[in-house]
Amino acid sequence: MTISTDNPELDKKIIIENFMEELCRRDDENNKGPSIDSRGDPIVFPVEEIRQKHLRTFEIEYVKKVLREYILENSGNEPLEFLDNEQNIRLTDVGRARCHEYGL
Repeated sequence: MTISTDNPELDKKIIIENFMEELCRRDDENNKGPSIDSRGDPIVFPVEEIRQKHLRTFEIEYVKKVLREYILENSGNEPLEFLDNEQNIRLTDVGRARCHEYGL
């Protein structure tokens, strides 16, 4: 993955697309039904684990900042939700409905 330090918009696009693609893939694997697990909790994933796998070239705080901006840009229709002081993240129903945009 090439990092464009002179093109922050491209960096943001790379982060959002890669993160959403992986989040959709994991959510789909773990969730062949409703968006809650057997205990009734939302299915969540560690932000750092996804960053390590797909966005290692970006600092974790930068990834979180871009994701926060993405959530704000979609205010009222948020595709993601941070949990546990931004340690974990989950796909919302809106986000799940948009997974096809990320190749899933």
